[in-house]
Amino acid sequence: AQVPLTNEPAELLRAPLVLEAEGVKLVLTTNLVRDFTPICPPEGRPLMAVVKVVPKVNQEWKPTGEADHLWIVKDGKEVWDTEFSADKRPYELEKVARNGPMWEPGVKVDVIVRLKDASGKQYLLRATAQEVHKSM
Repeated sequence: AQVPLTNEPAELLRAPLVLEAEGVKLVLTTNLVRDFTPICPPEGRPLMAVVKVVPKVNQEWKPTGEADHLWIVKDGKEVWDTEFSADKRPYELEKVARNGPMWEPGVKVDVIVRLKDASGKQYLLRATAQEVHKSM
């Protein structure tokens, strides 16, 4: 089943928080950062997102699919829709997206990724109330 690319927040926010795949319950972990270290411009750098799909309970799991798209929804209406810019650890399904919006640190957002399994079937997975952090 194809999961269409959409920017409709209501649709994205219906994505499940837990996904059952290959007999394992999976969840999404995130690290959302705006860089304000002294070498940065005074307004800071745009949002960077690191997302990782992991088993809900500590167990062995070797991903056979991939994550290919990211949405971050702020206040249920603003959407950052992007491709991933890099694999951080592809064998662990960990991805990076850069050059996001200039949302203020401390804001809580929903993070949604589109996953494809080895057969090409697509799924959405969401993490809710994820905080944008500020690095100093």
